[in-house]
Amino acid sequence: MIRFNYRTLGLALGIAAGVFVAGCGSDSMMTYSQDFKRQGIRDFNDAQYVKAAGDFQAAAKQNPADYQTQYYLGICQEQNGEYHQAVQAYSLCLKLRVTTPAGRADQAVREKCTARLARLIAGSDLADPEINSLQAQADADHSPDDYRLLARIFAIRGDADSAVVSYRKATSYADDDASLMKEYGLYLLKINQTTEATKVLKDAYHMQPADREVVAALHGLGVTDDQLDPSPVHLQEPPAPAQPAGATDMQPSITAPPN
Repeated sequence: MIRFNYRTLGLALGIAAGVFVAGCGSDSMMTYSQDFKRQGIRDFNDAQYVKAAGDFQAAAKQNPADYQTQYYLGICQEQNGEYHQAVQAYSLCLKLRVTTPAGRADQAVREKCTARLARLIAGSDLADPEINSLQAQADADHSPDDYRLLARIFAIRGDADSAVVSYRKATSYADDDASLMKEYGLYLLKINQTTEATKVLKDAYHMQPADREVVAALHGLGVTDDQLDPSPVHLQEPPAPAQPAGATDMQPSITAPPN
C-alpha cells in the first residue's frame, strides 16, 4: 500500500541540497558515493536486492543530490515489495534531476522513472489521495513534469478526460519539449481525438523532424510530406506601373527665365 505526501518532497529536496552543499568540499564523500553505487549495481545484477538497496542508501547518504542513486534505489525497493519507499525514491529522483544540466539532459531516466512512478501510484489502493496531493503540488509549482506524471496516472486508470487536461497543462508550461508533445499527440491519437492529435503531432514534428514515430503517425492521419514541409514561398517584386503615353523616366530640363 502506497502513501506519500508530495508536500514533504520539497523539504526532502531542501535537506538533500543542504547536506550536499555542506559536504561538497570533500572529494572522499563523492568517491565513497560512487563506490557504493558500483557495489549496488553489482549486487542488483546478482539479484541481491536487499543488499543493493542498502548500498544505494549509503551512496545517497554520501551524495544526497544524485538523482541516479534515487532511481536505482527505487528499483531495488520495488523488487523488495517496499512500494511506499519506491514512490519516495522515484519522486525525489525526478525532483533532483532538474537541478543540474546533466540531469535535465537525461531524458532516459526521466522517461523510465516517470513510467515506474505512474504505474505504482495508479495501482495503489490509495491512489486518489496520492493524486490529489500531486495535483496540489503541480498547481503550486506549475511543474510540467508533475502534470505529465498526472497524465500518465490518469491514462493508466482509464480517465481520458483528466489525462488530456493534465497533458494540456504540461505542454502549456513546456511548449518546447518535443518528447512531451509527442507523448501527448500519440495519446490523443490512441483515444481517437484525431483533429487535436494532428495539430499536436505537427507541433512535435516541427520540434523534431527526424522522429520517425511522429512522421508515421502523421502519415496515418493523412498528412502528406508536402503538408509537413511545404515548398518555400518566394516573394517577387511587383511589375512597374505603366507609364502614361509620351511620358519618360527622364527628369524635365530646367532653363533659366528670360532677362
